[in-house]
Amino acid sequence: NLPVVSWGLSRRFLPDDVDSTNGKSNVLLENKNAVIYGGGGVIGGAVAHAFAREGATVHLAGRTLPRLEKVADEIRAAGGAVETAQVDAFDEDKVDEHANSVVASGGRLDISFNIISHPDHMGTPVVEMRYEEFEEPVTRRLRTMWITSRAAARHMIEQGSGVILTYGGTATRCRTTGGSRYRSARSRRCGAPCPVSSGRRACG
Repeated sequence: NLPVVSWGLSRRFLPDDVDSTNGKSNVLLENKNAVIYGGGGVIGGAVAHAFAREGATVHLAGRTLPRLEKVADEIRAAGGAVETAQVDAFDEDKVDEHANSVVASGGRLDISFNIISHPDHMGTPVVEMRYEEFEEPVTRRLRTMWITSRAAARHMIEQGSGVILTYGGTATRCRTTGGSRYRSARSRRCGAPCPVSSGRRACG
């Protein structure tokens, strides 16, 4: 089955712990290709460093190319393999094209991780919201997770393996006034790839 993992980062994945993969043995992700949407951000960059350290070729995707290139330069300086691409994770065609290009160049797509940022405006009590205001961040997160997960799953089904990662949880500890939209969106985001995973079972 195609696993969907909700992953909390630990201290070992922070950039300060990263050094060159040159000369290392027993790396976990040798000959693997990992796509990170939002790879120019703090969390995406930390994960990219960790994956590269473990031997993966990291494909950083996002809308702001300079931020991606900054992370890429750091990975290259540490001896890692990395590519960058300007991709809008809400655009189905662009995401599909990028996933196809990763497979065309690297032969496979092993890891997909969507960690793009979502600008939310919290503070409005739920009783004062219109439904559209409550729904918008939930729908936005579901859309991008569905698009990137489906693009990866199509290739992972063909190759018989792969992992789709999500980050976060239900945000039940959030006590911010008006944070109900945030909690709902995070909860749905973590559940979004599950139908894709279920579809993998039908393919054997």
